[in-house]
Amino acid sequence: MRRSRVFQIWGMPFPETSIFMLFLVMLFGYAYCADQYPEAGVQVLQRPYLTWEGNPDTSVTINWQTDKALKKVEVRYGSEPAQGSTKKYQYKAAGVSRTIDGMPEPRWIHSVTLTGLQPATDYYFIYGDGKKFSKTEYRFRTMGSGDMPFTFVIGGDMGPGPRTRKLVKAVASRNPAFAVVGGDIHYENGVIRNFRVCDMWLDIWLDDMVDADGRLIPMVHAIGNHEVNKEVPPSEPVEKRAPFYFGYYPQGGKTFFTRDLGSLARLVILDSGHIIPHAEQVDWLKSQLSSSENRWILPVYHVPFYPSHREFDGEPSALGRTHWMPLFEAANVRVAFEHHDHTFKRTKPVKAGVVDPNGITYLGDGCFGREPREIKNGDAWYMEKALSTAHFWVVDVRQDQLHCVAVDEENREFDTVTVSR
Repeated sequence: MRRSRVFQIWGMPFPETSIFMLFLVMLFGYAYCADQYPEAGVQVLQRPYLTWEGNPDTSVTINWQTDKALKKVEVRYGSEPAQGSTKKYQYKAAGVSRTIDGMPEPRWIHSVTLTGLQPATDYYFIYGDGKKFSKTEYRFRTMGSGDMPFTFVIGGDMGPGPRTRKLVKAVASRNPAFAVVGGDIHYENGVIRNFRVCDMWLDIWLDDMVDADGRLIPMVHAIGNHEVNKEVPPSEPVEKRAPFYFGYYPQGGKTFFTRDLGSLARLVILDSGHIIPHAEQVDWLKSQLSSSENRWILPVYHVPFYPSHREFDGEPSALGRTHWMPLFEAANVRVAFEHHDHTFKRTKPVKAGVVDPNGITYLGDGCFGREPREIKNGDAWYMEKALSTAHFWVVDVRQDQLHCVAVDEENREFDTVTVSR
């Protein structure tokens, strides 16, 4: 009988049969990853994505990543296309670079914030190190000022995968001014070694979140539980607790903030206790609601007050109803956006714990890519409609009304609600 040969790998003996088994494990492991995440050939490096740190009508932050440090971070831009010719752009702006501690491979994130822009204007840009710039010229549009109507999309609980890609393509076909993710963006759980999951999600966004005219669609992110590393104690800096949320997406360095969208609306992003407790946001929330003047107030947060899958009396839901809901009602909020449960839901209008035609309609429940879950609260007193359906919401904002349409992964509209002032 033939004797099994022994190989030396990293100075350790391995029988021939063990090598064969190792090969099979690697082969099937790769096949499994390819099946779960077909976008595994990540291309995220050197491609730009947009966030907001200031007013959306006069500023934007351009971000990109490289595997090498840059001596200088610079964007050339203007309101006329220049086909990448550095001397033809009207303006230039410098930015900053940062890294995330503990990354398994070198990675720098670069951000340049452009300010003093004109509202409702297209801008063209290239980016680089001051000497070498991107070969592709990119384009974006600032938000309008005043009471100019606009459309945005919102969903939560994404992660990478085929369903997410279909939904993102459907979003882009709607030509929104921006897109909001209500938490649980990549599902990396704040763990550094899971950075490839973030790359795969970003690849989908960068490939497909472009409108019909080739403009990049800005992103706004609320924080969810899957952005936070639960093994890192609360005493540590927030950048360690949610490294990718803070490292990849400049939004002002906090998990709760507002963005004024002309004089029509104020987007209020809240943290459902993942980094900052509900109670610690109350005074700030009061000030933001009281100073909103006559704008629509659009609250966005991760854990629902009125869940469709989880228990109504779950702690995060109860805390939201206790600390935030009375403030929403006093400020005449008409629609709030909830996530976390991986279902579709639309509540009846609710105020003071009862159905009220002048109350708040809660839209959710975060199924912008994840596998839909079972509806457990479909017959609850507050529920108007609930389905196990992946979706996002398209929201048309006008001075006298909000028109909200639910769209599934086949780009089909399947529910709608309109609220007036």
